[in-house]
Amino acid sequence: RGFLRASLSAAAVSSAALPGMTAFAQEGKSRVVVVRNMALAEEPGESVVRRIFSEMVHEGVRAFVGGEVTREEAWRRFLKPEDIVGVKLNAIAAGVVPHPDIVDAIAAGAVMCGIPRNHVIVFDKEDRDLEKGGYTINKGGSDVQCYGTIGPPGSGNPGYEERQTFRGDTAYKLRRIVSRQCTALVNVPVLKHHCWAGLTCALK
Repeated sequence: RGFLRASLSAAAVSSAALPGMTAFAQEGKSRVVVVRNMALAEEPGESVVRRIFSEMVHEGVRAFVGGEVTREEAWRRFLKPEDIVGVKLNAIAAGVVPHPDIVDAIAAGAVMCGIPRNHVIVFDKEDRDLEKGGYTINKGGSDVQCYGTIGPPGSGNPGYEERQTFRGDTAYKLRRIVSRQCTALVNVPVLKHHCWAGLTCALK
């Protein structure tokens, strides 16, 4: 399975395609891309924010790949037309959920690879967390799918595996969305406090 861990947030913003945008990658043991666009500080309208976020996400992926590649070529380094792409959010705290426009840009990147929109699944723990974060639950149809691992009674959400998985002294159950449905995963972190780790990012 392919796992793409994308650290793309409102704090990591930019694109050479828009004025005031920059994108750069730091070489080293881990590759980190920072994308900035200072136009967001000017409080532009909703449609402009959506366009800026889209440009930022695509430029971030392109900078991560490096070299003279197009956006389509960059996304295709990670995703294949036959993939089912899971977009894992952290929606437990309603005020710091990844912006839907960022997720829309990730879905657009999948489409660049020849993946149908309904083969993109946006998910987190519960339906209600996603809804509080501004997402609309969608199961079925031709658009991007969006639902929780669990939902209200009778929701039919996939839930967790019955068998426990162990890592050291910790036992947990894998989400069926990950273990049975997705072949690629985009992890979209948030800047949020975590009582044990200090910073949540892509945890949970």
